[in-house]
Amino acid sequence: NNNEVILEKLKSHDEKLDKLEKLENKLENLDKLEKLEKKLEKLEKLLEEKHAK
Repeated sequence: NNNEVILEKLKSHDEKLDKLEKLENKLENLDKLEKLEKKLEKLEKLLEEKHAK
């Protein structure tokens, strides 16, 4: 049946979109993590400088 084929394609398309959204979220989280890492590094340097005095 033609409708079943269309439904299957739509379902497959939905699943692909879902995977893409999840990947996008992971990338955003990675970006946030990298920014946090940089902030941590700056804080560590500041602490080291304070201890050196």
